[in-house]
Amino acid sequence: MKQIIYSNQEEKLSKQVEGLIEEQERILAQAQKAAQNCPEGSLKVQKKESGRYYYKRSAEQDGKVILQYLPKKNLKQIQALAHKKYFAKILPTLEKNVQILRKMQQTYQYDIINAVSMHLRDTIQDIESPFIKEADLLLLDWEKEAYEVNQRYPESLRFETDHGEMVRSKSELIIANALAREEMFLYKYERPLQVNHQGRRITIHPDFTVFHKKTGKITYWEHAGIMDEPDYGADFVWKSNLYLENGLYQGRDVIFTYESAEYPLQLRIVRKNIDWIKEM
Repeated sequence: MKQIIYSNQEEKLSKQVEGLIEEQERILAQAQKAAQNCPEGSLKVQKKESGRYYYKRSAEQDGKVILQYLPKKNLKQIQALAHKKYFAKILPTLEKNVQILRKMQQTYQYDIINAVSMHLRDTIQDIESPFIKEADLLLLDWEKEAYEVNQRYPESLRFETDHGEMVRSKSELIIANALAREEMFLYKYERPLQVNHQGRRITIHPDFTVFHKKTGKITYWEHAGIMDEPDYGADFVWKSNLYLENGLYQGRDVIFTYESAEYPLQLRIVRKNIDWIKEM
């Protein structure tokens, strides 16, 4: 059976329905207002070999119909009566469209397949959904996940990414924007990660946690920005070993990039690492 991804499409559908309701309500309001300003009577058109002839049709109290010829010099009156006929035809349909769309918005169960699959996954973990891949369920988890950002040194968050988040260096800005341009990836900045260290659980904050949409694989990306400073370099070595102690291997689970004052980070290096993550 063909695998189908519903979440993104239904999210778009919901927004499209909302936009369509707003558009139809706007047109309906304009049409209703214009119809109120139309003149009395209706337009009758007779087609003859010599051309079209226009008449204003009105009814007396006794039910008698009166036709008043409208010469073409009365173009504004002819157009006003034509518009009235137009509004009479479209208003019922516009009103019905709005009712249908409002009812759909209230009753349509968006994302029902994902919701049921997520619910059953907790109780029937070994049975795969017939419609949704495990990677798609992981993607839903990822998108809904809320996390507390790293609270250390907030004053160093000085560079705004294309996504509007703040990062700590120009190099991290380059990495963040490069990842943001990749449709295959989602990333989170300084997302907390629980690891073991000397028999206890501690929390670290990888610079970037990268989610691969197609495979559901998570890769951590650490950037060492000032390797020529001894204390910084020592801390980075400690962190590299910490990943290894927790079964997270460089080139498979973790990507490292480095720079110093003499050798700044190059965009081509960022691109090569992104290409590597794509193939992992």
